[in-house]
Amino acid sequence: MNLKSAVIYWIHLPEHTDPSCEGYLGVSKDFDLRIKNHITDIVKGKHKNPHLVNAVKKYGWENLIKDIVLFGEEAYCYEIEEELRPSRAIGWNIAPGGHRGPGWTRGKKKSPESIVKQQTTVAPINEEKRKARIERRKIRLQEREQKRTEKIRSLELAKQEREKKRQLREEKEAARKLERARRKEKRIQEGTYGMVPNYSSRPICKTCNKNLCSINYTRNGKTYYRSMCDECGRKKNKKKPRVPKWQKAGYKKKTTCDSCGFKATFATQMTIYYVDGNLENNEFINLRTICLNCVEVIKRKEIKWKRGDLEVD
Repeated sequence: MNLKSAVIYWIHLPEHTDPSCEGYLGVSKDFDLRIKNHITDIVKGKHKNPHLVNAVKKYGWENLIKDIVLFGEEAYCYEIEEELRPSRAIGWNIAPGGHRGPGWTRGKKKSPESIVKQQTTVAPINEEKRKARIERRKIRLQEREQKRTEKIRSLELAKQEREKKRQLREEKEAARKLERARRKEKRIQEGTYGMVPNYSSRPICKTCNKNLCSINYTRNGKTYYRSMCDECGRKKNKKKPRVPKWQKAGYKKKTTCDSCGFKATFATQMTIYYVDGNLENNEFINLRTICLNCVEVIKRKEIKWKRGDLEVD
């Protein structure tokens, strides 16, 4: 390759078709060395283009296509690159095309033509972006100030509400104290203050005949009492265990199964079987003691007793 000649190369995905807006576009005098430097800088973390770095990490360097778009003089390649990428952030490029990209040698002064071109092309775009950033910042600051004002206002309203509730509680407590003082003064005037209440009108519990009946409710200054005291009421409300009918008849559950001869360790392992299936017939000749294992057996197998529905009492 001639030293004055260069190439426009294009790094892109297989589905990319337009070099002017897709992938990464660059100019180089040595295509192979430039491609090698790209991957070396990406591996070492020194590459300056984050878009290309992210593309390599996401798709893999082997899955990217490296094409040569144009052969020509170096100046001509830069002009074509400037036409294809006239501004920043097109495709995977972060800088506009031309001879003033990120790879421009440090310390080298720009020509007056490039400065004028930058002022006429890039400067207005940068100014518009700067104004847009300022406007967005103003909007964010206004929203933040509005939220802060609303929060302060809500805190003030909550504080006022708490103060009103506190004042209301204090007023109610003062009214209760005043009412208690008025009642006390009235009882002192009547001469009943400090006297033991009279329970002579309160009836005696008819169940235990020793305690006073509990109070049911008070209405219009009159007290109504229950028929028994609190202790007897608690005893009455306790549920008594249900006694089976066969136990009431005097039958005692055996510890040995009448069907298989199993000897039980606990009484819960045995149940009572009615031979004729009538749960009201509690004659001893109609009752059998069987284990829980024989319940299913008796349902399905013929036995020497008269068959009936097996139900657990």
